[in-house]
Amino acid sequence: MDEDWDIPSISEAWATRHDNRGIRILLLVLLSRVVWLIIKIVFFIGKPLARVWGCLPWSWDNRRARACKRYNKQREDSFAKLVHRSASAGPISVYKTSAGASDADRFFGRFPAEIRRCILEHAFGQRTLHMDLAFVRPHLILDKPQIGLETGHAKFQRRRSIDRDFSQVDWRWLGCVCHRSRPEEQPLSLGRLRSDPGSCARDGYREGCMVGEGECAHWPGEWPGKCQVGALGWLLSCRQAYMEGMQVLYKTNTIQISSEVLLRGLHEVLTPTVLSNITSLELVWNPRQLHIVKVFEGLQPEKEPTRQVPPLFSSLTHLHICLTSLEYVTIGVGQGDGMQIRTMEDMAESMPLSIDTLVLRAAPATASVTVTYAEDHLWFEMARSNHIQSQGIDGIRERESQFAGPEFWREMPALEASAQKETTPNILELGQGTKASRGYWIHYTTYGHGKYSTVEGWTPS
Repeated sequence: MDEDWDIPSISEAWATRHDNRGIRILLLVLLSRVVWLIIKIVFFIGKPLARVWGCLPWSWDNRRARACKRYNKQREDSFAKLVHRSASAGPISVYKTSAGASDADRFFGRFPAEIRRCILEHAFGQRTLHMDLAFVRPHLILDKPQIGLETGHAKFQRRRSIDRDFSQVDWRWLGCVCHRSRPEEQPLSLGRLRSDPGSCARDGYREGCMVGEGECAHWPGEWPGKCQVGALGWLLSCRQAYMEGMQVLYKTNTIQISSEVLLRGLHEVLTPTVLSNITSLELVWNPRQLHIVKVFEGLQPEKEPTRQVPPLFSSLTHLHICLTSLEYVTIGVGQGDGMQIRTMEDMAESMPLSIDTLVLRAAPATASVTVTYAEDHLWFEMARSNHIQSQGIDGIRERESQFAGPEFWREMPALEASAQKETTPNILELGQGTKASRGYWIHYTTYGHGKYSTVEGWTPS
């Protein structure tokens, strides 16, 4: 240590003690020795003392652990109270009593069923609706829209309450109309939007409609009614209104889900009646935070190993899966379940296999499935190249997607005989009178970023 720092020894400093400069050198040497002794004591004794201090009840680690335990218990207790499946898990049916027609029967008898359905579709049908469930603080509510700012969607301010009281944190349902983009000239069926939800909120999808941001000013209607679903009052009026309203709500709209708890266990939260009525579904999430194979796996798969017989949504006709990032990062270790370092080639080969599992679990064979990813065009080209190598150049079908951008058809590997007995037939109509094995479209969106033609391919704008 003395040679490295060029500090004289104590004997050399003592020899020059009669000089003022020698006294300063002596004091400097003594001070350096004391500091080095303190450093050694802290290094060799401080760690054991820190471990002992950490075991004390009033230590910061223990206080944080107790706070986390209270938070988790509050989260679990609140979830059990709010999300509770009724005792009757069977479907709800409408029946008439022998006492004769009620006032509700006479009211509904005034209009034919076709006219009643058209009225309900005009009221709360043919739209993309957000269904969200999260353990959060309450939103800050606006009394009037803020002029000049794209905020105030469904009366929500961008930020939530900053109250640090944990009693304000609770499970909260949120439902609203999706206004992530402006109205489209040629909208898709069932209220589906052509715009990519990931490209409309690059900093995280929940920073969009879920926190009050949207293109509400460009949509017809009065604020905030045009941003809200507006079906609850009708559904609670009577049994007949509930049955007819539920069919319109879930059969004529596209349900958009980005909540992690709903992505994991939507089939455990909603009743079988609701699940059987869902016709169009849009799933948006980051695979780095929730692994693809864990979607619809269940909230507690280790405690409830009973396997759900696919498909979960028997009436599903359209499934749009939107991935906001790749499943694995190329540098470092990700945050999600089972993350590890993987190359782009490995991701292009492994991600479609995970998506296969999700598609078989959620959608019937007759459903039209599109998987959208917008972050990296290289991954799209590698996945396409891998599929050409396995299926041949004649086995790939390419076209311009209805969601703007190129897409190609991925044919899923044939199921084993044991697996085919537990699922629907593995045949899907592809159009033009031809049939092929079951699969889905892998889509790279160019919404707002370029154009695509079948001759020139994709051209950035």
